[in-house]
Amino acid sequence: MPFPCCVHDPSPRQLVGSWRRRHWFKYGGSWGLIMAILHPDLPVDSLEWVIERTAEAMLVRPVGKVNLATVPLLWSNLRAVREDNLNVIIDLKAILGIDSAGMQALLDAHQLFIQCGQRLVLAEPSAMVRTLFEGAEFEKTVPIFASVAAALASFRSPALRRS
Repeated sequence: MPFPCCVHDPSPRQLVGSWRRRHWFKYGGSWGLIMAILHPDLPVDSLEWVIERTAEAMLVRPVGKVNLATVPLLWSNLRAVREDNLNVIIDLKAILGIDSAGMQALLDAHQLFIQCGQRLVLAEPSAMVRTLFEGAEFEKTVPIFASVAAALASFRSPALRRS
């Protein structure tokens, strides 16, 4: 059963010239606080998460934009999920946009998972996100699947790498 793991505080506060957004993070049954400190000149975007544990993998469903402003939150969530020593599927269907910083963060996260003996794959990118990935030849490095079911099947069958 999925559970929300990151709940955005609805009242961001401006502190010392920068936006600070509070995020409550639930993982492993306990709540913690993540402070994402954003640059004052960047738009304040949000990225929220739902994480579901399956027998084969952790299914991560981010909602929002993956960009320079939200990369610290992306990294903190992926590092926390990595500690379960399971493979990870990032379901991209609710991603509203991604910039080069977001794409680089996904590439770096993919490499980190490989170094730890785990796999990180992407599933169900929107048409806009898929077009950006194709233009950057992203799929040559990170496996991208048309569906979450196909991504899950890839963990069961090592011969199946991409769809």
